[in-house]
Amino acid sequence: MKGPRQRDLVAPLSRRNAFPRRAFLGGVGAGALALPFLHTLRAGAADIFPKRFVVFFTPNGTIRNEWVPTGGETDFKLKRILQPLEEFREHLLILEGVDMKSGYSGPGDGHQKGMGTMLTGAELLPGDVGGGDSSPPVSWASSISIDQYIANNISADRPYRSIELGVHTKDYANIWTRMIYAGPSQPLPPEANPYQAFDKLFGDLDVGAEELEKRKALRRSVLDSVKGDFASIQKRLGVADRHRMQSHMDGVREIEKRLESAGVTCAAPTMTGDVD
Repeated sequence: MKGPRQRDLVAPLSRRNAFPRRAFLGGVGAGALALPFLHTLRAGAADIFPKRFVVFFTPNGTIRNEWVPTGGETDFKLKRILQPLEEFREHLLILEGVDMKSGYSGPGDGHQKGMGTMLTGAELLPGDVGGGDSSPPVSWASSISIDQYIANNISADRPYRSIELGVHTKDYANIWTRMIYAGPSQPLPPEANPYQAFDKLFGDLDVGAEELEKRKALRRSVLDSVKGDFASIQKRLGVADRHRMQSHMDGVREIEKRLESAGVTCAAPTMTGDVD
């Protein structure tokens, strides 16, 4: 990549409260992330659809002549790629040519900066976490990403603050494979396995209250063990390692919040066939 990536954010909404597994998986997209929609399945479905911030990211660009609309500000015509959003056209604001100036400064090559700055708007930190062969090598982004900033403000009482999903993402972590940041040097990994993502979101919907409590009790015992280990070694850690461990414990507390969330009352989605 020879310059900062351009970004178009589109967030179509649906008010359906139950949907088949294939529809869920088909909506994931390449390198997608989405703020939590599990809460929309909660008892009775709220009269007002909750706000969501959704980003779909395609790392290798798009077919421009099938993407960029033609026409004016209000009479634009959607091309083939965006045509499915026609019914939402009065709510769309399609951006083109956005210049991510944070990608012009700091360490790293174009690819590294593209991934690290696109949602953080911040330079990369010095270090060596792998990914690319720039000189000098680079570390993670130096700021929280915008999706996590929004999640901190609108999803504090949700079972999942945010949901990160990917398609064919790598199972190793480096600057090329992480775009979501909970804070400086705190990249969040995407879930690339659609079955695990489905079970994570909907796995407890089809079990009885007694079995659900058993599952929660087991998970709590694991978390208690992790917290005990953390407390025993915290005083022996250096400042940098203590910071990393604290970030880990923040994640543990996030899981605890999910366990304490009220259960859903809707029916479990239909399980369908294999995914290609």
